[in-house]
Amino acid sequence: MYNSKVHLDFDNLPTFESTPLFFTLDDQVDARLRTLPATYARCNSALRFMSNIGADSDHMHVRAEEIASMRVAYLRASLMEFVGMEEALRIDLGRDQVPLRISDTRSAMLVVLRELRNVQIHLIKTDLLSGKRSAVSRFRGEEHEHELTALTIPRLDLDRVKDARNAAYCHREDLERAVDWLAEAQEHWGIADVVMRGIWAYAEAIVAVHVPLVA
Repeated sequence: MYNSKVHLDFDNLPTFESTPLFFTLDDQVDARLRTLPATYARCNSALRFMSNIGADSDHMHVRAEEIASMRVAYLRASLMEFVGMEEALRIDLGRDQVPLRISDTRSAMLVVLRELRNVQIHLIKTDLLSGKRSAVSRFRGEEHEHELTALTIPRLDLDRVKDARNAAYCHREDLERAVDWLAEAQEHWGIADVVMRGIWAYAEAIVAVHVPLVA
């Protein structure tokens, strides 16, 4: 039980006007995070699981009727590895430093994704909703139209975050606002994009605190 509540930070939340072609870390962040091997491994696992959320049955090597449950499983696995970066960071740092926890960042995005992980672990099974999105790719002056599939979490499941295990950590109105933001953010390109941005953001926060740039 938390003795005091904190306010979440809603500044610098990512926009979702576009979706990246690659899910890997920024080169500089990647190089710096490699100095924390256990954390780096968890981060890469989280990104790999995330990249499979929207994969088809052939890519997953499962039957077509299993695709829905596998997508939820990959989402759950990605969120678990994302939160697992906290424990891995503690291993990497030993007793010399206090690890930067997700809650320490007070980032509305990171905190709501952490609580979503707690909800996903305890949900029996909820399929993701599927919707089509029109997109345009630009390469060497040429434009190509595409149709992408955006997978989203039903709003009723997102609302469960408000009563998750650590919900008492922050002010109720902040958590409600964070859930509203997550619901809107996932509507652009899907929940996988939001999870990816969260993994990136936590990795960037970790290296900013624990692996400073060398002049």
